[in-house]
Amino acid sequence: MIDKTYHITSLEMKAAILKIPAAPEIFVKLGRMLKDKDTQMNDVIRLVEKDPSLVARVFRLCNTPYFNTGEPIDSLEVGINRIGFQELHRIVGVASVAGVFKYWNLAYKVAGDAIWHNALAVGLCMEQLAAANGEDRSDAYTAGLLKSLGKLVIDHCAKSHAKPPIYDHDAGLPLLMWEQDVFGATNSQMVERVMESWGFPERLLVGIRYHYQPDLAPDANRYAYMLNLAGLMAEKIGKPLPGESSYWSEEEESLEAAGISRGQMKSATGASSEKLKLLLKAMGE
Repeated sequence: MIDKTYHITSLEMKAAILKIPAAPEIFVKLGRMLKDKDTQMNDVIRLVEKDPSLVARVFRLCNTPYFNTGEPIDSLEVGINRIGFQELHRIVGVASVAGVFKYWNLAYKVAGDAIWHNALAVGLCMEQLAAANGEDRSDAYTAGLLKSLGKLVIDHCAKSHAKPPIYDHDAGLPLLMWEQDVFGATNSQMVERVMESWGFPERLLVGIRYHYQPDLAPDANRYAYMLNLAGLMAEKIGKPLPGESSYWSEEEESLEAAGISRGQMKSATGASSEKLKLLLKAMGE
């Protein structure tokens, strides 16, 4: 056991959350908005335009070969008319994680590219799993893309410390134990609090909180098991994050709880891998 060097107070956590760029919150709210049949195009445009840097990234993505093979898109209205609301939601998700995660994370000693590539992989895997078991694909995609957002909050808190605590990849200490001992909270608890304030559905919040240990979730939360499987699938694709491998499981009980067969998982992993390769290639990665 290590010393409790830096527990996060509620004020420190709130300050760290305020440092999160607007893009992820806009992405989450857009997903909720698009579930409302009365949503109008102007409502969507006003929401996305709250973050000019997000709009710029959305345009760049809209005009990559992955998303667009026609004439260049130079306005959100043109983009929505051409690709539709759901595709816009997917693009805003990619643009959000690109803008938030693509920086060195000191607390976890991991490059931003590794975090956002993992986020993309997990998001795509969750979308494929949801297509297989009938869960909402948009919600699953959102949960997968943003599941590591708590690590950003913890990193902000760590950097405010005179001697920032840093996770030692080689020490063998379980990731959640290190987070709890040092900060008094885990990254999954952090992201749950953030996304709760953004109006994310309760069932998905529970899934995010328990995705490292889904057997501890109340009522056998399916999203917790799906996120756990998606974490493993991202590793199979070659996009792991330090300290997470020991938490992933593809035992028959886990697959059954996620509503996924082994064959469906294999197929979803292959499809997600191909989609990720094409996406990163289109983005010049």
